[in-house]
Amino acid sequence: MTYYSIDVEKTQAAGTHLTNSQVDNYLKVEFDVTAENTLIDNMTKAAEEQAEEFCNLCINQHDVTLRISDVETDNGTDYVQFNLPYRGTISDLVVNSVYQGTNTLIASTGYYIKGKNTLVILDLNSVDTDYLITYTVAPSNLPIGLDVAIYKLIGDFYTNRTNEGIAQVFRISEGTRAVLSPFQDVKSWI
Repeated sequence: MTYYSIDVEKTQAAGTHLTNSQVDNYLKVEFDVTAENTLIDNMTKAAEEQAEEFCNLCINQHDVTLRISDVETDNGTDYVQFNLPYRGTISDLVVNSVYQGTNTLIASTGYYIKGKNTLVILDLNSVDTDYLITYTVAPSNLPIGLDVAIYKLIGDFYTNRTNEGIAQVFRISEGTRAVLSPFQDVKSWI
């Protein structure tokens, strides 16, 4: 078994998977008011981000940075493996080992992707190593039912919006959890 600490950062999506007009149609918004469009766009971004986090699934393209530290293995192997966050199509993968603050690029022959999102690193410098991993992840074959769950989230946000307690609004309701659950992947990278 491998033990480690992980810090995950991802860039904000440049856009949204669902367009403003699609969401307006779902919400039955019939007017074009800039303030309302901005609100709906922000709710769409928040809903898609929550769905990504809940499902561990890439809905919009992101650059991801992983800082993995305190890696210890107790299985006697000469490799480690990590499940990469946000299932999707991975590109621009760069893997560095980090020792005493110095990054060393691991050649592409020193690692590979197994399955959809498991990174296997073969080039171990020591038993206890830190890693800096960067990659771009893009959506891949998103199921249509996921759109329904995102629409439901946006509808929850829009229906329950208030000037006070806005942070409470941006939570996933039990009904929406039920719709999102079939797309959920266990976050074994935490």
